Amino acid sequence: MSALLADGAGESGRIFGQPCMEGDIPMLPWKRVVAAVDFSESSRAAAETAAAIAREARGQLVLLNVVELPPRNYQLVLEAGGIPDVREAWSVAARSELEKLAETLRAEGARVETRVRVGKPWKELLEEARERAAEAICLGDSGHSRFERLLLGSTAENVVRRSSIPVLVVRRSAMGPIRRALVPLDFDPGSAAALRFAVSRLPRDAEIHVLHVVPPIHTMEPLLIPIEPDRETAEADLAKILAKAVQGREVEAEVAFLGDPAATILDRAEKLGVDLIVISTHGRRGLARALVGSVAEKVVRYSKGPVLVLPGPDHGTWQTEEDQAAIAAWPPDEVVVYGQVVHDD
Repeated sequence: MSALLADGAGESGRIFGQPCMEGDIPMLPWKRVVAAVDFSESSRAAAETAAAIAREARGQLVLLNVVELPPRNYQLVLEAGGIPDVREAWSVAARSELEKLAETLRAEGARVETRVRVGKPWKELLEEARERAAEAICLGDSGHSRFERLLLGSTAENVVRRSSIPVLVVRRSAMGPIRRALVPLDFDPGSAAALRFAVSRLPRDAEIHVLHVVPPIHTMEPLLIPIEPDRETAEADLAKILAKAVQGREVEAEVAFLGDPAATILDRAEKLGVDLIVISTHGRRGLARALVGSVAEKVVRYSKGPVLVLPGPDHGTWQTEEDQAAIAAWPPDEVVVYGQVVHDD
């Protein structure tokens, strides 16, 4: 592992393109946040995290609960039992519980609104964020059992796959200050967006660890052993690219070989004790890569800590013109990757 420091280190950071003196940077730089609440333990942790972010940024938090109506045959059973208006009954109960949570967060100094919508949770969450011009969405996972991970796939993964703004997935406890973050990196512009966010938005005193995982490279002949790239070449390539992107931030850069990318990321995150993983969903090449089966999906599902998922350059609205220019310049027009010249065309 090697420390890298780009030239021109400054005394201030930037939040969405605006200067911010060191020490004034909030945990995450969002003034308008929507948090999904289903009253599970993890969603309460997400609400508490979102409230802390909005409070530190002097912003606004919207707590959203989505009432998903049951199938029609189940509604008929409820109606036969004397509950004719399922939608209204569930909405009233949700508003009451949501307001109790909001009052707790308001007592801690957060500006909080509540909202109950009816429909598919992921669709309503994205629509609420759009209507509010939210800068981020915060939601909890659904736990760590196999069944609960399926629930995560039905809501959180639909949100991160389609969101045009950052999505913060929180586990069973509220996220604290970000002292150490892990940014998985490859040579795709999508990961450039993740690195750009980390170096320009995270607190200046936060450690940023960049991890590039080189999966096994197999030949066409199954009897031959995998080809292992040269470590020195890989680390030199990574250093060359990072030197243009880290904006005066000191980062720790590491190259890991011949491992499963998601498993390696999760293992390093746990061993480093990071407070946050920052990862992007897809690049700018015109294909909106679905998370299903991808490295990002596995990281979101199985990470023991918070994961910040950023939309890629062609799909996100969080970038300033300065961000877009930096991301567009990634990687250089011609870089050496493991001894081979690669052109960006």
